[in-house]
Amino acid sequence: MTVLITRPQHDKATHYLFHWTGEIVRDAARRGIKCVDLAKGKAKKAAVQSYLKKNVSEVVIINGHGSADCFCGHDDEVLISIGDGDDLLKGKTVFVRACESGALLGTEIMRKGAKGFVGYLQPYMFPFQEEHVHTPLQDEYAGPILECSNQIALSMVKGRSASEAHQDSLTKYEEKIDELLLGDSTMTSLIPFLQWNRDIQIAY
Repeated sequence: MTVLITRPQHDKATHYLFHWTGEIVRDAARRGIKCVDLAKGKAKKAAVQSYLKKNVSEVVIINGHGSADCFCGHDDEVLISIGDGDDLLKGKTVFVRACESGALLGTEIMRKGAKGFVGYLQPYMFPFQEEHVHTPLQDEYAGPILECSNQIALSMVKGRSASEAHQDSLTKYEEKIDELLLGDSTMTSLIPFLQWNRDIQIAY
């Protein structure tokens, strides 16, 4: 199996996603799974669509900003939108960690033959600690939330279907919420973020 991953890095949100998605890249390497890692300036439309046209990957993991009808790469360049590249995901298992990507684009990607899709119906959100902007993996605010969405990609890398990866993530959300309720009360402020992202996550 080969995994195609985009990891733009041009603002705080994508900076965090860049580092947290690095965990997926490393997990694939440990499993001996080939990973096409389009990081930073490589996460551009021409490169992404070129790799997809060559049909080099079975799993596609996208990180960045987006809307109901498109998702973006480095410097917010649109990578795929409805009617432009959505057919290139035919036969693939897809996770798009971008706001609203599951609202319209996800259904269109499925209509054009994707094997499975996980995305979000509304804006995906996470808080962060300003003191950890340069060390995102140590951020105790962003960490629990990004771990839950990371689970989708980790499950897909293991060969699980979109619906199975979605369910694995939902289970992780419940575990994190329970941990916060039973742990340090100062961290319970993260629970609404966990519940929000859990509830807007969709699998097709």
